[in-house]
Amino acid sequence: MSSSRYLFPVKMIQINLASCTGDLEKKIIVRLKEKVMNEFLLIFRRSFAGDETPSPEQLQASIKPWQDWLGNIAAQDKLARPLQRWDAKGKVVTSNKTVINGPYAEIKESIGGLIIVKAQDYEEAVEIAKGCPVLQMGGNVEVRLAVPADYQG
Repeated sequence: MSSSRYLFPVKMIQINLASCTGDLEKKIIVRLKEKVMNEFLLIFRRSFAGDETPSPEQLQASIKPWQDWLGNIAAQDKLARPLQRWDAKGKVVTSNKTVINGPYAEIKESIGGLIIVKAQDYEEAVEIAKGCPVLQMGGNVEVRLAVPADYQG
């Protein structure tokens, strides 16, 4: 792959600007010069083992940092889709098809949430993830790139 900042090559397109009026020509050129953005999944995980489980007061106090962090991402137009809440119950299906009520019964770490952000590359997505409030709670953020269906990586 070339030394491009983009994770996937950009397909070259050909446009006949001679047939465009001045304003339309400017709009096309500006759009072509914009940075290509990829979508990244940020998965928030944290431990629910023993004394590490936060109290209701601690959870309440954590809301403002989340609002600030997510608001900053949205203000930069880097939030790829609206936020969505998830229930705390869930189910886990094991390899032998046993169903466990709740994701916390068998594991010590659980997914607390996720968002999809727009970033040029992993470095930018990781910088966004570094601001995540779950890190202050001892959790972690997994960063994954959305790839096209024909990706051969």
